[in-house]
Amino acid sequence: MQKIIDQTEKTARNYFSSFGFAEEQISALIATGKKDLQDKLSELETLLDAPETTTEELNSVLHALKGLLFQLGNKEVGEQINEIRSRLDDQAVLDEIRKILLS
Repeated sequence: MQKIIDQTEKTARNYFSSFGFAEEQISALIATGKKDLQDKLSELETLLDAPETTTEELNSVLHALKGLLFQLGNKEVGEQINEIRSRLDDQAVLDEIRKILLS
């Protein structure tokens, strides 16, 4: 989980800088984004560990994560999540989610 948070923080810093935000604005945006990202990743981890998680629950959290990652400039992982969401009925995709987002 920390890997994706660190990667996104670095990406977000560059992303926001490219728009001309001041350093204090960037720091505030990143702090909020990191907290939201950590909260959603923790929610995802809880769902993946739960015995009776529905596809709809997973899809909802993944959708929120995708949007958050795009807002923070991490489009590569956002696109991966978007692709994964189309295969949630495949049991093997749960391992892929863990590998990409929670390792």
